[in-house]
Amino acid sequence: MQAAVTEARAAAEQARLAEIAQQRSAERFRALVEHSPLPTLAFGPTGLIQAWNPAAERLFGWTTAEMLG
Repeated sequence: MQAAVTEARAAAEQARLAEIAQQRSAERFRALVEHSPLPTLAFGPTGLIQAWNPAAERLFGWTTAEMLG
């Protein structure tokens, strides 16, 4: 029984660390896109714009709010 509890705790800790790593990765990616000097757009499966960075705003003249969705 003790071994099962230890394994469950280890699995929970591993899941928590994986979630933290994923969040950090997403934050780094978001920062890269936001600070990129190149216009960056991301489209969803239906073709709607899901991401539009400041460089795209400068190049095309529309704000992110105007372009998303």
